[in-house]
Amino acid sequence: MVILHRAYALAVVVTVTALLAFDGPAEAFVMLLSGLAPAAAIGWHLRRRRPGGPLPWHLALVGLGLLTGTNLLGLGADLGVKVPGGGLVAPVLMAAGFLGLLSASAVVVTRHTPGDGGGVIDAALIGVGAAGPLWEFVLRPRLAAGHAPAAVQLLALANLLALLATLGSMRRIARTMGTGSLRYLYVSIALGLAGVVASVLAADLPHPVATQVVPALWAVAYLSFGAAALHPAAVTLTEPVGRQPERPTLRLAHLGAVLSINPVVGALPVLWGGKADAPLLSVGTLVVIGLVLARIGQLLRQRAEAESALAHRASHDELTGLLNRHGVLARLEESFGAGVGVLYCDLDRFKPINDTLGHLAGDEVLRQVAARLRAAVRPGDLVGRIGGDEFLIVCHGVDATRADALRRRLTAAVGAPMTVAGHQVDVGVTIGTALTGSGPALDKSGPTPDRRGAASGRAATAPVQAGTATGKAGGALDTAGTATGKAGGALDTAGSASDEAGTALAGPGTAEQLVAEADRKMYDRKRRPVTV
Repeated sequence: MVILHRAYALAVVVTVTALLAFDGPAEAFVMLLSGLAPAAAIGWHLRRRRPGGPLPWHLALVGLGLLTGTNLLGLGADLGVKVPGGGLVAPVLMAAGFLGLLSASAVVVTRHTPGDGGGVIDAALIGVGAAGPLWEFVLRPRLAAGHAPAAVQLLALANLLALLATLGSMRRIARTMGTGSLRYLYVSIALGLAGVVASVLAADLPHPVATQVVPALWAVAYLSFGAAALHPAAVTLTEPVGRQPERPTLRLAHLGAVLSINPVVGALPVLWGGKADAPLLSVGTLVVIGLVLARIGQLLRQRAEAESALAHRASHDELTGLLNRHGVLARLEESFGAGVGVLYCDLDRFKPINDTLGHLAGDEVLRQVAARLRAAVRPGDLVGRIGGDEFLIVCHGVDATRADALRRRLTAAVGAPMTVAGHQVDVGVTIGTALTGSGPALDKSGPTPDRRGAASGRAATAPVQAGTATGKAGGALDTAGTATGKAGGALDTAGSASDEAGTALAGPGTAEQLVAEADRKMYDRKRRPVTV
């Protein structure tokens, strides 16, 4: 890297010395070489290093090629070769060449500012705002005094706006400009801007050194772009970087002030009897409109992303990434119909893990169980966490045989030993299954008061469990009477399955009833364990 810096300094000294020493065709030839050298460096970089995201380098090659065409025209003019189109071809080629280099820089900027698109656009708007006074009070009077054609003035203004917008946006990524490649790129754009300004100011100066300063600035700008390609950090320069912390953007009042600069400055000549600056009011306004539309689009995307994130948080469990109670029940309601089944899963032997290894270990168990459930279900089945250690599986197109096969698969998957916090733990799961249209006749009017109380009681306890599911020691219920209170009186601890028919919830006809029935069967299975 030190060798690169020294080589770059030597190339700058030699090039500037040659440009100041030579005149005519020799000077034009030096300019031609200064444009070909960085093009060769970029070609070597693309061929040997094969960087990721090569688009900026391809754009830079196009830009340097057009600028080389400009230098060829200059060499031809010094040799007496006339080019069709008069003096307009060279400015057009130069503007197009700068556009290629600026496009390359813009791509680099966007890849260095993920999540900060608004800040980059604001910075570009500041640059465009700064171009107005510089144009109106410094450059435009010089061009008007030299009777420059309107097309030349428009091209000069377009170059100025583009260069300052790019410099402003690159200033936004100053925190990531620790890479030497990005510094060389910044120097290249800054020198290009200096060259545009100097080319206007030095146009009518009699001293030859004044006119030689302009090619020197542009030549060093070309060499700086080549140094950016040769720097070792150029391999990652064009690759996207990680998301950066959010930074403040312009306040609305400041943004309004920036947007008003060009119209105000462009209309100032009217105050002292002159004409309004048509180029600034037209070209400058078009550039601002484009940036403002981009800013509005970025704000709309941000809003859509924020709404999507909020919707995801509202329907998903933060710990496991599964659907939460609200999300899975809403999906069940949407797809409720014939052939729908739910499996209500309650972990066994989970509370002792929390008590002995801590809640962080308990959270890890829940995450591993969630992953196992996702892996065990069929494609299209829904998995949700509806309580502390309770999960709900929603599946479609199932009958009793398929549902039972899925229940056995889930039981085996969860029951396999897992390692948590350096310890091997063993949890189990008790699963209750309910299918639409199965079981005794349904009371279509909905849950009975007793069962409604049971369902609401379980829904109220689910949030309190909050990932630790305390009270579930060993997965067994106290059959001496606590089960009766927990079910709101719907379960008879001394009764049998035939007693459940009186509460009219087997064979559910609504999503709420279906879940309540699976819940009841899960607790019945806990009280009277069956062979898996």
